[in-house]
Amino acid sequence: MSNQSIWKSLSLALIIVFFSSSLADASGYFVNPDSSTYYQTIQAAINVCQDGDIIYLGDGAFSGPGNRNLSITQSQIRIESVSNDPQACVIDFDEYPLGLVDQTTIIVGVGLRNGTSFTTSAYETIEFENCRFDNCLGIADLHTIRMTDCVVSGCRGTVAISGHRVELTNCIFEANQADLVFGLLLFLTNCEFRNNNAPVTLVEIYAEQTNIGWGEIFSCRFADNTVPYCLFLSRDYMHVEVSDCEFLSNSHTVINTWGWLSEVDLFISGSSFIANGTNGGSDISLWDTMVDAQRCIFANRQVGDVLHIEDYGAAEFTDCNLFGNAGSEWAGELADQFGVGCNMSADPGFCDWSVGDFTLNNNSPCLPGNNACGVLIGANGLGCADLTAVNSTPAILMKLCAFPNPFNPRVTVDFAISVSGFVEVAIYDIRGKKIVSLVSEVRPAGRYITSWSGVDGEGCLVPTGTYLCRLT
Repeated sequence: MSNQSIWKSLSLALIIVFFSSSLADASGYFVNPDSSTYYQTIQAAINVCQDGDIIYLGDGAFSGPGNRNLSITQSQIRIESVSNDPQACVIDFDEYPLGLVDQTTIIVGVGLRNGTSFTTSAYETIEFENCRFDNCLGIADLHTIRMTDCVVSGCRGTVAISGHRVELTNCIFEANQADLVFGLLLFLTNCEFRNNNAPVTLVEIYAEQTNIGWGEIFSCRFADNTVPYCLFLSRDYMHVEVSDCEFLSNSHTVINTWGWLSEVDLFISGSSFIANGTNGGSDISLWDTMVDAQRCIFANRQVGDVLHIEDYGAAEFTDCNLFGNAGSEWAGELADQFGVGCNMSADPGFCDWSVGDFTLNNNSPCLPGNNACGVLIGANGLGCADLTAVNSTPAILMKLCAFPNPFNPRVTVDFAISVSGFVEVAIYDIRGKKIVSLVSEVRPAGRYITSWSGVDGEGCLVPTGTYLCRLT
């Protein structure tokens, strides 16, 4: 029983509506899902709106004719829920289109379910704030799309979001089955893509000779996605910056570039690529492309190489750490870059693999105070004390964790010992029978990484099930 106090409280809520000064002259129209208001459907309210008016939606589920396949021709129409709760106020489109938008439209605090994309016959803009999209066949195919504080889940179809200019801030994409974001000018800030299963890519930036592509991807996280490419840069004339991002346990290639006939420049800084490639690929794949990677960690790639280059691609790594990857590390295009500046191959000193904590311990060579260049390498800073650094007693301290867990086809085993001696890391079945020894030898004190590919001591694949990893 926790010693935390358990508080119980009763509350009385009163719904109030606030009009900001910029909306003081706007008219407001109220619609309830049970048709109890004067305007019985969302479209009925839209039909009487003037430019800049607001439609307030009560909580509940809107459905049926008049609440789907909306047609918006006024400018700056704002549709928002009174509660600002997208799980309480939901529009169910029942596989119909979300609507046609011929003027700038703003949707706030609304859930949108089972719909097909908003489209336009003009170069228009749609903005979503604090919205949730569930099981949609698409979200928007417009010139400009802005989304802030939104969640996209269970999306199906081909491409969820497609636009000339796409701006996403503080958005979460999870458990989707479609390619997610497609644009010429793409700006992603503090977004997370997790547990998606896309047929081709999560994010694609495209360009042609008449249109220069531009991408800025800052402080984003891509984790546990089953997809050929997390980020796909295609065609000609493009400038893309990726900064302070995490790419964790994605199945194939993380970033793929295809320069085709002309110039694509990719700049990556302060980012971490960890345990990707369970099904092959590479962290960065270049085709006629230049990549400049600075202050990045590339660690424990499961299958394939950190860098793959075709034709006239080129790479320059500065102050990067490549450690524990399955394929070649400082080789090929990178062979003469090892040791230049702070390019290294050293244990990054992550705090806890087992829970996905990739902050750094106080002895990490990736911290500014622990390397000669005085720079932070990777996406995360100090998060814990190093187990082996603080041991000043004769007690034997040990640490053991595995990642990813569950796993397929390979699990990384991270272990540490505070004194030298004979060490065994072994795998047992649930009946206590030893399956295989991963490590069985004398080792000095320190931290080590090994792996298991699900085979026994004779090289035979073991059945699906639960197993015990033991450090002795």
